[in-house]
Amino acid sequence: MNIKSIALVTMLATVIATVNAQELKGKKYVGGNFSLGVNSENEKDDKFSNDNFNFEMNVLGGNFFTNKMALGIFLKTAFSNYTNSSKTSFSDIDDKNISNQYAGGVELTKFITIKNKFSFAFKNQLGFSIMNGDYNYTSDNINGNFNSITKSTTTTFGYNFIPELHYFVSEKFSFSAQMGSAAIRYGNIKEEEVEKQTLFGVILDPQSVTTKSTEFSGDVRFSLRQFSLGLVYYF
Repeated sequence: MNIKSIALVTMLATVIATVNAQELKGKKYVGGNFSLGVNSENEKDDKFSNDNFNFEMNVLGGNFFTNKMALGIFLKTAFSNYTNSSKTSFSDIDDKNISNQYAGGVELTKFITIKNKFSFAFKNQLGFSIMNGDYNYTSDNINGNFNSITKSTTTTFGYNFIPELHYFVSEKFSFSAQMGSAAIRYGNIKEEEVEKQTLFGVILDPQSVTTKSTEFSGDVRFSLRQFSLGLVYYF
């Protein structure tokens, strides 16, 4: 390593070491994160396949009304697509599950500085979400065909607690890392199911059922599987 390289590395190290967290009264911020998951399984004889696709994006913005305390809003959109098919000597089965989610709300965040460039952030979110689901199940066998289509809409009110770790790479930017959350939710669920069946060549009358229910739930998910990385800009 030549003298110029040593000088450059030394200068960068000095800048990073002297970066201060920017959670000061009057500061504003915008940021977000996204996650993408793709998984596919197929057997060599093509008798079984399983494909999963998941996408989630979160955006946020807010203002520090005191040092280390910020009030903001967040928006979220998510999409998932699950397909599964299997073939046996008796029947062929295909099922597909597609869901879309839109959510938003307000958040109160408390920052605690660990060192100059590291901070913990504890988010408290109150939000509302709508999730639309479309499930399609088909089974073909020697006796006939069975098809079930279920459309669902879930509206949810809830509270989320999300711990984050922020690393300030400069006075304007920080990386944020999440590894899960704790949540309490109350939701209303509406499902419409239509069943169509052919038995020994005879088309049976379709059956339609509509159900409504409410659900109160809580869950805690803290693990590396819930890890997501985001970027925040301060101004």
